[in-house]
Amino acid sequence: MGGLRWAFNTTSWQPTYTEWLLAARCVQAEEKQRIGEFVFARDAKAAMVKPLTMHKMLNKNHRIPKMYLPRRGEGSSLMELNRVHRMTTTGSAEYVKSSDNRVQFVHKHEDRRGSLHDYFQTMSRQFTSLEWKTIKGPASDVEKLELFYRHWCLKESYLKALGVGLGWDLQRLEFRVPTRDLRVGTITRDTTLLLDGTEQNSWEFQETMLDETHFVAVAVGPPEVPQQSVWKVASAAPRFSMLSFRDLMASAIPMFPEDPEFWQNFQEKLKAQNTRDGER
Repeated sequence: MGGLRWAFNTTSWQPTYTEWLLAARCVQAEEKQRIGEFVFARDAKAAMVKPLTMHKMLNKNHRIPKMYLPRRGEGSSLMELNRVHRMTTTGSAEYVKSSDNRVQFVHKHEDRRGSLHDYFQTMSRQFTSLEWKTIKGPASDVEKLELFYRHWCLKESYLKALGVGLGWDLQRLEFRVPTRDLRVGTITRDTTLLLDGTEQNSWEFQETMLDETHFVAVAVGPPEVPQQSVWKVASAAPRFSMLSFRDLMASAIPMFPEDPEFWQNFQEKLKAQNTRDGER
């Protein structure tokens, strides 16, 4: 499955009654229960799409129409796809993706409060002085933010490849980005990483724009890194394919009868989401 890269936009997906209940019939009972426990529609949609994407991947690669996917004690699946980490200021939870744990998506115009200067001050310890010089180089605030989020995306992709969290000292990492503009459909591979001041020649970072507003970074490291076991640096890095709901459900098989109450459950999540968004 090394060349498989899919993405599904959970924000633009506004499920109909039929879509939501069909999706619920095609996930395991414990997944459905877990989805029902989310407070906000945004989280429920992402949680619904993840197992559906996983089953689609298994069916495509192994021709397995049905499979039980157990979860670890802490709740994550034993066979993980990527999670998009939602963070208060900089993360993006709009996409669920199928690939491996080296991929990070970041919205380049994520909501934030306060002035750009204050925001950068808050995040000052996350980047090196050279990175800040690059980030603050453009004249416009929009371009500065784009470079900020791109650098953040790169750092997260590396940490995901290592399987470590954001408690890591991010100033140990320094990214250099010769290509300033990323484009949809074009994979940029000339970004380099310095770890504690030493260039990491065994790492490659494959960057692109998933759409006009989302950066994507894929960290491809040496074979000894656990997440790299089925990934090789290919001469042509595979691109991400956007899945529609129809694509997602093409090989899905309903396992349970329709549950109209689950639609009412989702409507409550939509109300909670709208209330929350209205307060911002």
